[in-house]
Amino acid sequence: MVLNPLGSTNPKSFGFYWSLFTGLFGSFSTAWTVKKFQKKPEK
Repeated sequence: MVLNPLGSTNPKSFGFYWSLFTGLFGSFSTAWTVKKFQKKPEK
């Protein structure tokens, strides 16, 4: 049985919510960075 470093995929475990929060935060920061660079004026 392979263990996930962040915890199991069991909704009752803390690792499940931690990995979910990390994924949402990572995608949000990536989208914010992309939008920030897209708004930069090209000269």
